[in-house]
Amino acid sequence: MYTYKWDSPDWDGMLPRYEHASFMSTGNPGSIWVFGGAEQAKNQGSVQVLYPGSNNWKSPKVEGCIPSPRTFHTTSASIGDKLFVFGGGEKAADPVADKKLYVFDSANLMWTVPSTTGVPPKPRHGHIMVAVGTKLFVHGGMAGSTFYSDMFCIDTDTMKWEEIRVKGDVPLACAAHSALLWEKCIYIFGGLTETGPVSTMHRYDTENHTWTKMKFNSPSPAARLDHSMCLFPWKINMDLSDLENELDNIPEKREINLCAANKEMKSKKCSQVTLCLIFGGMDTNGELYNDCSVTALTK
Repeated sequence: MYTYKWDSPDWDGMLPRYEHASFMSTGNPGSIWVFGGAEQAKNQGSVQVLYPGSNNWKSPKVEGCIPSPRTFHTTSASIGDKLFVFGGGEKAADPVADKKLYVFDSANLMWTVPSTTGVPPKPRHGHIMVAVGTKLFVHGGMAGSTFYSDMFCIDTDTMKWEEIRVKGDVPLACAAHSALLWEKCIYIFGGLTETGPVSTMHRYDTENHTWTKMKFNSPSPAARLDHSMCLFPWKINMDLSDLENELDNIPEKREINLCAANKEMKSKKCSQVTLCLIFGGMDTNGELYNDCSVTALTK
């Protein structure tokens, strides 16, 4: 991240797939796990892992209640060594029909389907699924021509589904958006709506269930869907008022945006800020993006 250069590691063994999920296990730090997705002819249902120091993707034998092959290009909801899977894509705009919650334990390579109570979300794909402590939040998604704007939560301690009454600047019903968690708030960007892709960012407070539409003092990235978004720390030893100048010096810069909220932090010494990075995606006209956009997150 500090050299602004892409690298293509010489790793073998990855089965062709797209629109899959990936997560990292806390029990085996550095290991990268992938599940689901699709290739040109069919959906994938396999699990693969890349262990630290290895140059080869492994396809371990998994057991238990294995979910059907599906696309699952959503924010990967993992807690500890476990990946939680709900919904996913069956074919074209149609989701898989089952409403079960699947749990993959990377420590023992076992899939389980826990008993749940409450009313789960309707079948969908393209939704986001974010873990906050022991809770899983599910937002949006689509089924056929129907787009969802609802928010559901399930506590993995009680395994009870609950639809949440939200308030504030509720985003449009959308699918194929990105999400991340920071300071107990879920940030979403972009996605596909009934009228096309959008370029807005919203913040959802998981404690008071309020949506806030984020405002920026610079242009947002182009409207897109099926992109990725992540957090990373940016180490600095300067006034935040100089941070924008430093970012302006990045070679081959595509998009660099600083959150307007940073204004209140100017002139304060800071050794690190948290940056949100958005990469790639596509529009509905067939254009694929390979740009990177960054904004700083503040409390």
